[in-house]
Amino acid sequence: MAISYSLGATNNDTIVIDRTRATDPISATLLLVIQNQGTSTMYYKITETSGAWSISSPTNGELGSVSSGYKSGRKITLQRALPTSDTIETVTFTLEAYSDSGYTNLVESTTFSITFVIADIHSWPSYTKYDFDDGTSQGWSFDPSLYMTVSASKSITAGGYSVALTGSGYQQYTLTKSETLPSNSRVVMMLYYNVGSEYSIRKLHYIAIKVNGNTVFQAGVYDLPQVSTSGFIATDHTTTWDMIGVDLSDYAGQSVTIDIVVSAEGGYTYLDDIIIAGTNAL
Repeated sequence: MAISYSLGATNNDTIVIDRTRATDPISATLLLVIQNQGTSTMYYKITETSGAWSISSPTNGELGSVSSGYKSGRKITLQRALPTSDTIETVTFTLEAYSDSGYTNLVESTTFSITFVIADIHSWPSYTKYDFDDGTSQGWSFDPSLYMTVSASKSITAGGYSVALTGSGYQQYTLTKSETLPSNSRVVMMLYYNVGSEYSIRKLHYIAIKVNGNTVFQAGVYDLPQVSTSGFIATDHTTTWDMIGVDLSDYAGQSVTIDIVVSAEGGYTYLDDIIIAGTNAL
């Protein structure tokens, strides 16, 4: 079998986008972890036919080669015009494996779907935002010995605060909070991150969200020895606050423990506006 793939975590097949803070066009990044279970090197390509979304990177959807028996992460950047109202849409992708670098000899293909929730979550009837703008952790716990602080040095809001992860070298950070989730039919969690420019080495390896210890979302890859920096979220500072959104509807109404796990190398990483929201309208 030439194709075996995953989307990083169980709920990565639903991407939540804050419509009020998204740019036009919307840009979304999909992480695909590909494993070549064939007996020779394969070259992979991804296509989609939704009409609304298009693949802006990599060129022509060509993901490059994966050696026999190896596993590798690939980032796919998608774009779409910003809708003027809340939208839920499912996009079907085709992942193809070719035996040649010219992508002419198709060996195998498979399809999978991603659901996009593009919504003004700030207007939802159930809405909690942790913006840290009072200078406290607002109930989130973390280990200050790892150089995790609530800091005014950078915020998504002018004059505000964020959680700053400032340890040097490679470090893994965890923010934890017990939370009773809304009982609505659609429950989502958003957070925003920014990679600072304080150091010459800046690598954001991954961000994972866990509920009761179960990984429900992961952006970036960290545990694959064959993965280069192409599997990281960022290898330099980011000039904007980027969003991560995950669907938590499977846990609606439950009292849960949420962990936000961040792996970074050098530089500063900032987290802000952690939002949990619910609605019955979508």
